Amino acid sequence: MPTKAAKPQINASTKPAPKDSVALSAAAAATPVWVSQQFFGAAVTQVKQSTSSPGNLYWLNFSNSKVINSIDFIVTFKPGSTLTTHHQRFSFPGGYGGSTSTPFAVPPWGGNPIIGPAVLTVLANGLPIGSYNFSVIP
Repeated sequence: MPTKAAKPQINASTKPAPKDSVALSAAAAATPVWVSQQFFGAAVTQVKQSTSSPGNLYWLNFSNSKVINSIDFIVTFKPGSTLTTHHQRFSFPGGYGGSTSTPFAVPPWGGNPIIGPAVLTVLANGLPIGSYNFSVIP
Protein backbone atom coordinates (compact mmCIF):
# COMPACT_ATOMS: atom_id res chain seq x y z
CA MET A 1 0.00 0.00 0.00
CA PRO A 2 1.52 3.38 -1.00
CA THR A 3 2.17 5.88 1.75
CA LYS A 4 1.68 9.61 1.58
CA ALA A 5 4.82 11.69 1.49
CA ALA A 6 5.26 13.88 4.52
CA LYS A 7 4.48 17.55 3.93
CA PRO A 8 7.35 19.97 4.53
CA GLN A 9 7.24 21.48 8.00
CA ILE A 10 8.17 24.85 9.50
CA ASN A 11 8.18 24.90 13.30
CA ALA A 12 6.20 21.62 13.30
CA SER A 13 3.47 23.23 11.16
CA THR A 14 2.68 22.43 7.56
CA LYS A 15 4.64 24.54 5.09
CA PRO A 16 2.64 27.53 3.78
CA ALA A 17 0.66 27.09 0.55
CA PRO A 18 2.37 28.40 -2.62
CA LYS A 19 0.36 31.64 -2.46
CA ASP A 20 1.46 32.16 1.15
CA SER A 21 5.04 31.30 0.22
CA VAL A 22 5.06 34.22 -2.21
CA ALA A 23 4.07 36.56 0.66
CA LEU A 24 6.77 35.00 2.85
CA SER A 25 9.40 35.47 0.16
CA ALA A 26 8.38 39.09 -0.42
CA ALA A 27 8.47 39.86 3.30
CA ALA A 28 11.81 38.12 3.76
CA ALA A 29 13.31 40.04 0.84
CA ALA A 30 12.33 43.34 2.47
CA THR A 31 13.49 42.41 5.97
CA PRO A 32 14.17 39.17 7.83
CA VAL A 33 11.87 40.43 10.63
CA TRP A 34 8.18 41.32 10.35
CA VAL A 35 4.72 41.09 11.94
CA SER A 36 1.88 39.36 10.09
CA GLN A 37 -1.76 38.52 10.68
CA GLN A 38 -1.30 34.95 9.42
CA PHE A 39 1.40 32.34 9.96
CA PHE A 40 4.31 33.59 7.80
CA GLY A 41 1.89 35.94 6.03
CA ALA A 42 2.37 39.33 4.46
CA ALA A 43 3.73 42.08 6.70
CA VAL A 44 1.22 44.35 8.46
CA THR A 45 1.87 47.78 9.93
CA GLN A 46 -1.08 47.87 12.35
CA VAL A 47 -1.93 45.45 15.13
CA LYS A 48 -5.26 45.55 17.00
CA GLN A 49 -5.47 44.99 20.73
CA SER A 50 -6.88 41.61 21.79
CA THR A 51 -10.48 41.37 22.86
CA SER A 52 -12.64 38.58 24.24
CA SER A 53 -13.60 37.66 20.65
CA PRO A 54 -11.12 35.88 18.37
CA GLY A 55 -9.40 37.58 15.49
CA ASN A 56 -6.63 39.73 16.96
CA LEU A 57 -3.85 37.15 16.93
CA TYR A 58 -0.70 38.08 15.04
CA TRP A 59 2.62 36.44 14.27
CA LEU A 60 6.18 37.59 14.92
CA ASN A 61 8.35 36.31 12.06
CA PHE A 62 12.05 35.77 11.43
CA SER A 63 13.35 34.50 8.09
CA ASN A 64 16.60 32.63 8.60
CA SER A 65 18.89 30.09 6.99
CA LYS A 66 21.93 30.24 9.33
CA VAL A 67 22.30 27.87 12.28
CA ILE A 68 21.49 29.62 15.56
CA ASN A 69 21.20 28.47 19.16
CA SER A 70 18.77 31.08 20.45
CA ILE A 71 16.31 33.63 19.17
CA ASP A 72 14.60 36.45 21.06
CA PHE A 73 11.50 38.27 19.84
CA ILE A 74 11.23 41.56 21.74
CA VAL A 75 8.31 43.94 21.22
CA THR A 76 8.78 47.38 22.76
CA PHE A 77 5.74 49.60 23.22
CA LYS A 78 5.63 53.39 23.48
CA PRO A 79 7.31 55.06 26.47
CA GLY A 80 5.02 55.53 29.46
CA SER A 81 2.85 52.57 28.47
CA THR A 82 1.47 50.21 31.12
CA LEU A 83 3.03 47.38 29.12
CA THR A 84 6.53 48.34 27.97
CA THR A 85 7.95 45.06 26.65
CA HIS A 86 6.78 41.65 25.40
CA HIS A 87 9.59 39.07 25.18
CA GLN A 88 9.64 35.52 23.79
CA ARG A 89 12.86 33.48 23.84
CA PHE A 90 13.57 30.18 22.13
CA SER A 91 16.69 28.06 22.72
CA PHE A 92 17.99 25.40 20.36
CA PRO A 93 20.80 23.49 22.15
CA GLY A 94 21.63 21.49 19.01
CA GLY A 95 21.28 24.49 16.70
CA TYR A 96 18.47 25.37 14.30
CA GLY A 97 18.80 26.71 10.76
CA GLY A 98 15.25 27.53 9.78
CA SER A 99 12.76 30.36 9.90
CA THR A 100 10.63 30.96 12.98
CA SER A 101 7.13 32.33 13.52
CA THR A 102 5.47 32.67 16.91
CA PRO A 103 1.97 33.86 17.90
CA PHE A 104 1.57 37.25 19.52
CA ALA A 105 -1.29 39.36 20.84
CA VAL A 106 -1.48 42.77 22.52
CA PRO A 107 -3.49 42.58 25.75
CA PRO A 108 -6.15 45.25 26.28
CA TRP A 109 -5.55 47.74 29.07
CA GLY A 110 -7.97 50.23 30.58
CA GLY A 111 -7.80 53.59 28.82
CA ASN A 112 -5.75 52.08 25.94
CA PRO A 113 -2.36 53.27 27.27
CA ILE A 114 -0.43 51.11 24.78
CA ILE A 115 -2.12 52.43 21.63
CA GLY A 116 0.60 53.87 19.40
CA PRO A 117 4.00 52.98 18.00
CA ALA A 118 5.73 49.66 18.72
CA VAL A 119 8.92 47.96 17.52
CA LEU A 120 9.71 44.27 17.04
CA THR A 121 13.41 43.53 17.52
CA VAL A 122 14.89 40.09 16.89
CA LEU A 123 18.12 38.84 18.42
CA ALA A 124 19.81 35.67 17.16
CA ASN A 125 22.44 34.25 19.50
CA GLY A 126 22.12 37.50 21.45
CA LEU A 127 22.96 39.73 18.46
CA PRO A 128 20.48 42.11 16.79
CA ILE A 129 19.29 40.74 13.45
CA GLY A 130 16.68 43.33 12.55
CA SER A 131 13.70 45.34 13.67
CA TYR A 132 10.24 46.14 12.37
CA ASN A 133 8.07 49.18 13.22
CA PHE A 134 4.30 48.87 13.58
CA SER A 135 1.44 50.56 15.44
CA VAL A 136 -1.03 49.24 18.02
CA ILE A 137 -4.57 50.37 17.25
CA PRO A 138 -7.85 49.94 19.16
